[in-house]
Amino acid sequence: MAPARLEPFRVVSQPLVVLRTGRMRGVHALLRWRPPDLGDVPPDTFIPMAEAGGSIQELGWFVLREACVQLAAWRQEFPQHRMAVGINVSSRQLDEPGFAAGVRALVAEHGLDPSQLVLELTEQSLSRDFETAVEVVAELRTGGVSVAVDDYGTGYSSLRYLHRFDADVVKIDRSFIAYLEDSLHTQKIVRSVMDMAT
Repeated sequence: MAPARLEPFRVVSQPLVVLRTGRMRGVHALLRWRPPDLGDVPPDTFIPMAEAGGSIQELGWFVLREACVQLAAWRQEFPQHRMAVGINVSSRQLDEPGFAAGVRALVAEHGLDPSQLVLELTEQSLSRDFETAVEVVAELRTGGVSVAVDDYGTGYSSLRYLHRFDADVVKIDRSFIAYLEDSLHTQKIVRSVMDMAT
């Protein structure tokens, strides 16, 4: 697992809001990198570099730990509000022996409700080694951790992901949502995915 700090990386929180009520239901923990000599480096630049260079596991544990620390602090400060934290997980993390056990240990260490952690896996990461992903997700969910399929619709959009992958949340890719209001065809596609996922 990563140390408590990993300069010049930091984790920021993006609010997740219920549109109907305007109420914040949680946050998405996002990794940011700002080296002094380069300024802000976009995630779509440094994440593939970390994947290729083999440091994505260390960064992944860093985000998980920081998110748990923050969630525990919020729980202490606002006990009346139940917050969830979404965290992106790399396919390489799923391949790591003992990954699910490590996540459960973090949850226990910080006294969290495991369902408040929502580990998000992209459709493309699932296609890399689907059978391993199914096993790890089953172990996570047995421990009470929530799981989401992220960016659904960007890859092969195989129905087996919805059929066999017991996810709590399916996040439809923004390329569909962006045209939702103006396209009846897109509305039908999104509605169909929602019906299949429930």
